[in-house]
Amino acid sequence: MKPVILMITLVVLCLAAGSAYLVWGMPPARPNTNRQAAANSGEDQAARNEELRREEQRLKEENRKLAEALGEASGEDTADPVDSQPKAEPPPEVVISSLDQAKKAFQGEDAQAARKALEFLLRAAKGGDAEVRAFLVQMLGHADERVRALAVEGIGNYFDPKDLPLLEIASRDGSPLVREAAATWISEYPPQYATNSLLGMLNDDNPRVLQRAIEGLGELRDEAAVNALNRMTRHENDDVAAEAAVALRNFGDYGPAERMAPKWVERAREGTREERVHAIRKLGALRVEGSKPALEGMLQDPDPKVVKEARKAIRKIDTDVEKRNAGKPK
Repeated sequence: MKPVILMITLVVLCLAAGSAYLVWGMPPARPNTNRQAAANSGEDQAARNEELRREEQRLKEENRKLAEALGEASGEDTADPVDSQPKAEPPPEVVISSLDQAKKAFQGEDAQAARKALEFLLRAAKGGDAEVRAFLVQMLGHADERVRALAVEGIGNYFDPKDLPLLEIASRDGSPLVREAAATWISEYPPQYATNSLLGMLNDDNPRVLQRAIEGLGELRDEAAVNALNRMTRHENDDVAAEAAVALRNFGDYGPAERMAPKWVERAREGTREERVHAIRKLGALRVEGSKPALEGMLQDPDPKVVKEARKAIRKIDTDVEKRNAGKPK
């Protein structure tokens, strides 16, 4: 009996000891460190991404402010808010496929179609179509000034000295639009053909025609035009006088431009926006180094259009100074 009781007692003690080990002696379970580390790593990455995103936004904002201060955006001139109006959808492309169609479109109201018609006619002329030239000559007498001006361009594209009398007739047309076109295309001829014709146009009463004839004389650089250009620097129209001063620069005479620059500097500082921009463009054409400080002051102007044109004028002056210095003896 005693052995049995003793055995039962031993079993009970073993069971009790095992339970105690399970409760008190077994080491605690280790947490899932890989999952926790992954979670922590994901949170850290998200925080870093957010920090990078904020830094990117900050840099973009600083670049935008810098671009506004410089008047540039993405390497280009800042868009003028006044000029940034929604643009209408472009008209459908005009296709000219026959001579008859070109003749009709040439005389039509659609300016784009007329331009395409001229391109078609000139291609046909280069291909030896004699009918095209006869048509263009006929169009010089058209009732619509726009058609006549386009015909002048067509005739001018032949670059044939025999056509110069036709362009001279156009230079006396009743329409300034046609006369201006004539001056443009006469200027494309060599000086021995064009100079006298352009000099004859300096009695025109339209400032735009005069400016185009003067510009042509400056481009031709025929010394026979110098005296007439000097007279034109005293023209009552300041734009005409300035154009003559610009033309004389091509002959090495910078005096008239230097004398006129202060007047245009004053106009660039006052007046309406359009008047100021016009004056700044004249300063860019005159390219007088002495006007550069005034233009640099306009880079701080609140009007972005003024800033844009002032920057262009400064670039023209700098380029001109570099060229003139490069031509001086060392």
